[in-house]
Amino acid sequence: MRRLDQIVAAARQGRSAVLAFRGEAGVGKTALLDYAQAAAADLQVIRVDCVESEMELSFAAVHQLLRPFLATLDILPAPQRAALRLAFGMAEGQAPGRFLVGLAALGSSRTGCCGPPGSGPAPPPAAPGPCITL
Repeated sequence: MRRLDQIVAAARQGRSAVLAFRGEAGVGKTALLDYAQAAAADLQVIRVDCVESEMELSFAAVHQLLRPFLATLDILPAPQRAALRLAFGMAEGQAPGRFLVGLAALGSSRTGCCGPPGSGPAPPPAAPGPCITL
């Protein structure tokens, strides 16, 4: 729990950190995420819960991660915007490449948290302030 508290404290100061949980079902991974989310109640929390049954669904975790930022898709360059819309089933067409979806995901999360490049901080209206991704 101490490490989780340190990560949340770092997020409050604008610093980033990563902590990966691995283990069999039932060992407490979700409880640790619940703890971190509660500890970060004053921050914008973006939580992605992956389950084994979603492994075959392309971009399921990316969709969960970017759901709060879907309104910012129009800010992205056209190829990135199209890639995310195709990946998320919001448009019809040929499956996009993983590299382009990854690039679009980075751009979308950045514009969602910070606004377009050069615009200064502009968090999504539903959750202002620093952000932590779980």
